[in-house]
Amino acid sequence: MELMQKAINNGTINLNGPGAMGMYLDNKAEGTNNGTIQVNGSQEGAIGVVVQNRAKLINNGTIAIDGKDAYAFFKAKGGIIENHGTINLSGGAKNQYDPTSKPTSKTTGSVKINAPAGATPATTSITVAGVPQTIEQVLINTPQGKTGPAPTSLGIYVDTLGGTNPITGNLGLVTTEADLILGNEAAKKQLQVRIL
Repeated sequence: MELMQKAINNGTINLNGPGAMGMYLDNKAEGTNNGTIQVNGSQEGAIGVVVQNRAKLINNGTIAIDGKDAYAFFKAKGGIIENHGTINLSGGAKNQYDPTSKPTSKTTGSVKINAPAGATPATTSITVAGVPQTIEQVLINTPQGKTGPAPTSLGIYVDTLGGTNPITGNLGLVTTEADLILGNEAAKKQLQVRIL
Protein backbone atom coordinates (compact mmCIF):
# COMPACT_ATOMS: atom_id res chain seq x y z
CA MET A 1 0.00 0.00 0.00
CA GLU A 2 1.40 3.39 -1.05
CA LEU A 3 1.21 6.14 1.56
CA MET A 4 0.09 9.55 0.31
CA GLN A 5 2.06 12.43 1.82
CA LYS A 6 -0.05 15.55 2.46
CA ALA A 7 0.77 19.16 3.27
CA ILE A 8 -2.00 21.62 4.18
CA ASN A 9 -1.60 25.36 4.72
CA ASN A 10 -4.46 27.01 6.59
CA GLY A 11 -2.41 30.00 7.78
CA THR A 12 0.13 32.40 6.30
CA ILE A 13 3.49 31.42 4.81
CA ASN A 14 5.85 34.41 4.50
CA LEU A 15 8.69 34.25 1.96
CA ASN A 16 11.70 36.21 3.18
CA GLY A 17 14.87 36.40 1.10
CA PRO A 18 15.89 35.68 -2.49
CA GLY A 19 14.94 32.21 -3.77
CA ALA A 20 12.54 31.52 -0.88
CA MET A 21 9.90 28.78 -1.39
CA GLY A 22 6.50 28.53 0.28
CA MET A 23 5.54 24.86 -0.20
CA TYR A 24 7.58 22.05 -1.75
CA LEU A 25 5.58 19.08 -3.10
CA ASP A 26 7.46 16.14 -4.61
CA ASN A 27 7.01 12.42 -5.44
CA LYS A 28 3.20 12.19 -5.64
CA ALA A 29 2.67 14.29 -2.50
CA GLU A 30 -0.58 16.25 -2.30
CA GLY A 31 -0.73 19.80 -1.03
CA THR A 32 -3.59 22.17 -0.30
CA ASN A 33 -3.29 25.91 0.23
CA ASN A 34 -6.35 27.30 2.01
CA GLY A 35 -4.43 30.24 3.46
CA THR A 36 -1.93 32.75 2.11
CA ILE A 37 1.54 32.32 0.64
CA GLN A 38 3.16 35.73 0.24
CA VAL A 39 6.45 37.47 -0.39
CA ASN A 40 7.54 40.04 2.18
CA GLY A 41 8.86 42.94 0.15
CA SER A 42 10.24 42.05 -3.26
CA GLN A 43 12.29 38.85 -3.36
CA GLU A 44 14.17 37.85 -6.52
CA GLY A 45 13.64 34.20 -7.52
CA ALA A 46 10.95 33.52 -4.90
CA ILE A 47 8.58 30.62 -5.63
CA GLY A 48 5.17 30.20 -4.03
CA VAL A 49 4.83 26.44 -4.54
CA VAL A 50 7.08 23.81 -6.15
CA VAL A 51 5.05 20.93 -7.65
CA GLN A 52 7.03 18.12 -9.32
CA ASN A 53 7.23 14.37 -9.92
CA ARG A 54 3.46 13.84 -10.13
CA ALA A 55 2.78 15.81 -6.96
CA LYS A 56 -0.47 17.77 -6.84
CA LEU A 57 -1.41 21.19 -5.47
CA ILE A 58 -4.95 22.41 -4.84
CA ASN A 59 -4.93 26.17 -4.27
CA ASN A 60 -8.06 27.53 -2.61
CA GLY A 61 -6.26 30.47 -0.99
CA THR A 62 -4.07 33.37 -2.09
CA ILE A 63 -0.56 33.30 -3.52
CA ALA A 64 1.01 36.77 -3.73
CA ILE A 65 4.44 36.90 -5.40
CA ASP A 66 6.55 40.02 -5.95
CA GLY A 67 10.02 39.95 -7.50
CA LYS A 68 12.18 39.59 -10.57
CA ASP A 69 12.42 35.96 -11.82
CA ALA A 70 9.83 34.98 -9.19
CA TYR A 71 6.93 32.58 -9.81
CA ALA A 72 3.71 31.58 -8.12
CA PHE A 73 4.28 27.97 -9.27
CA PHE A 74 7.31 25.92 -10.30
CA LYS A 75 5.88 22.92 -12.14
CA ALA A 76 8.05 20.05 -13.38
CA LYS A 77 7.99 16.35 -14.28
CA GLY A 78 4.24 15.81 -14.27
CA GLY A 79 3.30 18.18 -11.46
CA ILE A 80 -0.42 18.93 -11.27
CA ILE A 81 -1.85 22.33 -10.26
CA GLU A 82 -5.54 23.01 -9.58
CA ASN A 83 -6.02 26.70 -8.91
CA HIS A 84 -9.37 27.73 -7.40
CA GLY A 85 -7.89 30.65 -5.48
CA THR A 86 -6.30 34.02 -6.18
CA ILE A 87 -2.86 34.70 -7.68
CA ASN A 88 -1.40 38.21 -7.26
CA LEU A 89 1.77 38.97 -9.25
CA SER A 90 3.91 42.12 -9.16
CA GLY A 91 7.49 43.30 -9.63
CA GLY A 92 8.03 41.15 -12.73
CA ALA A 93 6.80 37.90 -11.15
CA LYS A 94 5.13 35.35 -13.41
CA ASN A 95 2.43 32.76 -12.83
CA GLN A 96 4.28 29.55 -13.64
CA TYR A 97 7.72 28.25 -14.56
CA ASP A 98 8.05 24.93 -16.34
CA PRO A 99 11.70 24.03 -17.08
CA THR A 100 10.60 21.66 -19.85
CA SER A 101 9.01 24.53 -21.78
CA LYS A 102 11.75 26.94 -22.79
CA PRO A 103 11.55 29.68 -25.40
CA THR A 104 12.96 28.84 -28.81
CA SER A 105 12.71 32.24 -30.51
CA LYS A 106 15.35 32.97 -33.17
CA THR A 107 16.33 35.94 -35.31
CA THR A 108 18.55 35.84 -38.35
CA GLY A 109 18.84 38.81 -40.66
CA SER A 110 15.33 40.17 -41.28
CA VAL A 111 13.62 36.90 -40.29
CA LYS A 112 12.27 36.60 -36.75
CA ILE A 113 10.60 33.50 -35.32
CA ASN A 114 8.81 34.25 -32.05
CA ALA A 115 8.26 31.05 -30.04
CA PRO A 116 8.05 31.94 -26.33
CA ALA A 117 8.07 29.37 -23.53
CA GLY A 118 5.14 27.00 -23.91
CA ALA A 119 4.54 28.09 -27.50
CA THR A 120 2.28 26.06 -29.76
CA PRO A 121 1.94 26.42 -33.53
CA ALA A 122 -1.04 28.71 -32.80
CA THR A 123 1.06 31.08 -30.67
CA THR A 124 4.23 31.05 -32.77
CA SER A 125 4.73 33.93 -35.20
CA ILE A 126 7.16 34.54 -38.06
CA THR A 127 8.01 37.94 -39.51
CA VAL A 128 10.22 38.80 -42.48
CA ALA A 129 11.38 42.42 -42.61
CA GLY A 130 8.61 43.22 -40.11
CA VAL A 131 5.86 41.66 -42.24
CA PRO A 132 3.91 38.83 -40.51
CA GLN A 133 4.00 35.54 -42.40
CA THR A 134 1.32 32.85 -42.55
CA ILE A 135 2.31 29.61 -40.89
CA GLU A 136 1.00 26.52 -42.61
CA GLN A 137 1.24 23.24 -40.76
CA VAL A 138 2.29 20.35 -42.96
CA LEU A 139 1.94 16.76 -41.79
CA ILE A 140 4.35 14.37 -43.48
CA ASN A 141 3.42 10.77 -42.88
CA THR A 142 4.65 9.16 -46.10
CA PRO A 143 8.32 10.05 -46.60
CA GLN A 144 9.56 9.94 -50.18
CA GLY A 145 12.99 8.97 -51.49
CA LYS A 146 16.02 7.48 -49.78
CA THR A 147 16.10 7.69 -46.01
CA GLY A 148 18.70 6.99 -43.37
CA PRO A 149 22.29 8.09 -42.94
CA ALA A 150 24.59 8.28 -45.91
CA PRO A 151 28.12 8.26 -44.48
CA THR A 152 30.98 9.13 -46.78
CA SER A 153 33.62 7.32 -44.75
CA LEU A 154 33.94 4.73 -42.03
CA GLY A 155 36.48 4.38 -39.25
CA ILE A 156 37.21 0.99 -37.67
CA TYR A 157 39.28 0.67 -34.51
CA VAL A 158 41.35 -2.51 -34.19
CA ASP A 159 42.24 -3.71 -30.71
CA THR A 160 45.56 -5.45 -31.34
CA LEU A 161 45.47 -7.19 -27.98
CA GLY A 162 42.78 -9.51 -29.31
CA GLY A 163 39.97 -8.30 -27.06
CA THR A 164 37.45 -7.64 -29.85
CA ASN A 165 35.57 -9.86 -32.25
CA PRO A 166 36.12 -9.46 -36.01
CA ILE A 167 33.69 -7.38 -38.06
CA THR A 168 32.32 -9.14 -41.13
CA GLY A 169 30.33 -7.75 -44.04
CA ASN A 170 29.75 -4.07 -44.77
CA LEU A 171 27.27 -3.50 -41.91
CA GLY A 172 24.74 -2.15 -44.42
CA LEU A 173 26.76 1.05 -44.90
CA VAL A 174 27.12 2.71 -48.25
CA THR A 175 30.67 4.04 -48.40
CA THR A 176 33.72 3.91 -50.59
CA GLU A 177 36.27 4.77 -47.90
CA ALA A 178 37.38 3.23 -44.62
CA ASP A 179 39.99 4.32 -42.09
CA LEU A 180 41.68 1.56 -40.12
CA ILE A 181 42.70 2.82 -36.68
CA LEU A 182 45.15 0.64 -34.77
CA GLY A 183 45.47 0.79 -31.01
CA ASN A 184 48.73 2.18 -29.62
CA GLU A 185 49.39 -1.20 -28.00
CA ALA A 186 50.41 -2.47 -31.46
CA ALA A 187 53.75 -0.66 -31.08
CA LYS A 188 54.47 -2.55 -27.86
CA LYS A 189 54.12 -5.94 -29.58
CA GLN A 190 55.82 -5.35 -32.92
CA LEU A 191 57.49 -2.65 -34.95
CA GLN A 192 55.63 -3.33 -38.20
CA VAL A 193 52.04 -4.25 -38.98
CA ARG A 194 51.15 -5.64 -42.37
CA ILE A 195 47.64 -4.94 -43.56
CA LEU A 196 46.33 -6.69 -46.61
